[in-house]
Amino acid sequence: MDVYNVELFLHVTGVVIVFAGYGALLFATVMLRIADRTEVVRSMARLVAGRRVGFEYISVIDAVVIAGSVLLIIGGVTMAASTWGFTQGWIDVSIGMILALGPLGAFVVSPRLHRISVLAAQAPDGPLSGSLRAAIVDPVLTTILCGSTSGLIGVLFLMTNKPSLAVSVIVMIVAIGIGVVGARLWLQRAGSEPLEAFAAESAYTEVAQRLPGGDEDDK
Repeated sequence: MDVYNVELFLHVTGVVIVFAGYGALLFATVMLRIADRTEVVRSMARLVAGRRVGFEYISVIDAVVIAGSVLLIIGGVTMAASTWGFTQGWIDVSIGMILALGPLGAFVVSPRLHRISVLAAQAPDGPLSGSLRAAIVDPVLTTILCGSTSGLIGVLFLMTNKPSLAVSVIVMIVAIGIGVVGARLWLQRAGSEPLEAFAAESAYTEVAQRLPGGDEDDK
């Protein structure tokens, strides 16, 4: 059996698992954003906010991403050591991006997701409170998630095209920039939703008052 094929298998398997984990995380985040009741947020938060392990909170999704990252790194590093070498620019940039995801997830993303879970557990059933809604649409959380996901897509591009160091850096900057811009647009949309809801409610109230008997019903 060719050792390189085994290394490639581990590497590709790790990539698939990491993307599956981030896909699940983004799906759960979208579900949190469209939720309008605390009990819905509470049930979804179980996927993204785990139990405390040492100094960190580890969820099921975290465990999946960590397992995939380990396979990805083991396969990638062994292939680089035996075949490509560590002087390839695309390898250095890819490794840097993968290593950056660990601290970002542990010290930025996980604590914010756990805060959402805590607020949802403490809040009564019903419409979302202001603090819970603010935690869900946290701009730092949104930016890191979108930037990390687009960065992973950039790593996939580097793996398949193997460009020079300069091109690899440009590709990664563009990929992360696309994620940040997407997060900005997402945040603007999230910020406009409460205004749209208020406008719709005001319009409904105005129409109801104009209907026959509307004033008597309000009284």
